[in-house]
Amino acid sequence: MHSAGGVPIVRGSRKTLSQLLHKMISLLLALTFKFLLPLLVLMALVDALTQTKEQRIQRLAMAGHSQRAIAERLGVTRYRVRLALV
Repeated sequence: MHSAGGVPIVRGSRKTLSQLLHKMISLLLALTFKFLLPLLVLMALVDALTQTKEQRIQRLAMAGHSQRAIAERLGVTRYRVRLALV
């Protein structure tokens, strides 16, 4: 180990830029899948569980369900479905 300007240099420990970028990308992917992805799933679950009837009606209508099918599925009248879709 030699010193260059007061900074110790360890031989054989130099890493190329591509190796450093590879490690950084791997770390970012690991963090994404370990923390952010479960957080997004949790947020989607909370959103689905806390939807109002009107939001459920809108979601089902956008998915292509008929007003009659939506009313039967949610246990409401077709009139209530029509009002929510206006």
